[in-house]
Amino acid sequence: MTCTVYNINPGNNEDLKKRSQTLREYMIFVGYVNENLAKAKKGEKDYEVAIRDAVNRCIAEE
Repeated sequence: MTCTVYNINPGNNEDLKKRSQTLREYMIFVGYVNENLAKAKKGEKDYEVAIRDAVNRCIAEE
């Protein structure tokens, strides 16, 4: 099996993200999770909170 992997972090594969709203929105979500984790301690609960807060932020910005 061969699998192609694309880096969708900011500054990478911008053309692909312009063509795919789903990838663009996923990149934004992952960025929010990473921001939240950077502010938190590195416990398992912090990961859950970071994800929940990112989901809520995405919904609020919709």
